[in-house]
Amino acid sequence: METTLEGLGAKKFADRGSSDAAQGDMFSDFDTWADQVFWPSVVSNLGVKSADSAPAPAEMKVEMEISTKSRAVQLQQDVQQGTITVAKVLTAPGELQKRHLEIKLPEDMEYETGDYLAVLPLNPDDSVRRVLAKFSLPWDATVTIKSGGPVNLPDNKPVSAFDLLKGYVELSVPVTKKVRPLPIPPPSQNLSKSRNSLSQLQNLQACLTHANSPATTAALADHSGPAYHEKIVVSRLSLLDILERHPDISLPFSSFLAMLPPMRPRHYSISSSPLHNAAVCSLTYGVIDAASLSGHGRFVGVTGSYLSSLHAGDQTQVSVRKSNKLFHLPPDAANTPLIMFAAGTGLAPFRGFVQERATQLAAGRALAPALLFLGCRSATADRLYAREMDEWAGLGAVDVRYAFSREPERSAGCKYVQERMLRDRQDIFDLWDRGGKVFLCGGPGMVEGVRAAAKEMVSQRAKDRGLDGTEERAEKWLKGMRNERIVVDVFA
Repeated sequence: METTLEGLGAKKFADRGSSDAAQGDMFSDFDTWADQVFWPSVVSNLGVKSADSAPAPAEMKVEMEISTKSRAVQLQQDVQQGTITVAKVLTAPGELQKRHLEIKLPEDMEYETGDYLAVLPLNPDDSVRRVLAKFSLPWDATVTIKSGGPVNLPDNKPVSAFDLLKGYVELSVPVTKKVRPLPIPPPSQNLSKSRNSLSQLQNLQACLTHANSPATTAALADHSGPAYHEKIVVSRLSLLDILERHPDISLPFSSFLAMLPPMRPRHYSISSSPLHNAAVCSLTYGVIDAASLSGHGRFVGVTGSYLSSLHAGDQTQVSVRKSNKLFHLPPDAANTPLIMFAAGTGLAPFRGFVQERATQLAAGRALAPALLFLGCRSATADRLYAREMDEWAGLGAVDVRYAFSREPERSAGCKYVQERMLRDRQDIFDLWDRGGKVFLCGGPGMVEGVRAAAKEMVSQRAKDRGLDGTEERAEKWLKGMRNERIVVDVFA
């Protein structure tokens, strides 16, 4: 080509450039050739002024308004910005994931061992995409909400539908019978919100109003009746699940959005002690990603999914919330033994307890014994904080009695916490008789198992002493000790 052009009288004023596409950097090669060869040749051969002599472009004016509280204020939640300092997985690959997160708190925020940390989460992107797909909305759709509507939603300005769905409303909670009072305009419309017949209907009834098939009508009528708890609450069937399961429901996006409750903070037991570091607290949490109980798709835990996406340096909106005033270490730690029961992430507050005790022991303080019954699946796969717990046990901060459901041979033949407590009942009675205080943290099933074992222990001990050892008597005695010497924290 060069030879042909020159034969026709063309004059070359710059050597041609080349690049190897296999190296994958053609654009950089082109920029280098243009800057170092082409443009200098254009200037020298054609008399074009150098770019260096051209007037500088006018400075671009940018006005920025940065607010870290806008979502929290809109949602009327008293949270502030915390900074992630550590994020790590605690369980082995292939196990149900349990994670550890450390958060540097705002300067004016303090906590006690046993307190909660409230976290204002964001919905998973997949959940938001499901909504956009259901209503055939483009990813860049915007919504403008006129004033006078639900106070939890930003009004009088265009807002990305994606951001609105991600941060301002609950997408995964079971559909409720509570009514959201006002509908909201559809995306890209700038309409005033006015009351209509939907404002007086339950969410399920609103869906029923927009159902377009006998089968859907029958199903929704069934869900709205006595079967509501079993088919909606127990199965965690959300409004989005219902719309996906029954595509003939022609519910407008505005009505869908109006029915959703506002995003709310989730409370997590703080798993650290301020004696260790008053500026930083830690969370111990599980990540739920399992087949939906409704039989439709997967159920992804909102906050666990959100927290697991955070890395060191990221910020999150948090606030310290006080727990039950009794769910704290006893003031007379030297004379009050501790008896603790937990499984999985129920360990969280007790890690804080034991960390504080280890710090106190290191400072030379005398402490009464502490006994921890802890349920895990395996000694190697999900024994949370294994190295720390072993170290603290060596210091005398805690005596851990494990129950490994998959490896009972490694936990005195016991698969569950209640089995281990029955086996070691005498140690429990010894600490109880010394004025011990009992703490229990876990899910409903685990808590019920411990309660049943405790009732059996109390009943048998009474019989051994020639006293009334009936089940009813034991139950009454345990209830009398509740919130006096027995403190329970149950999480769903």
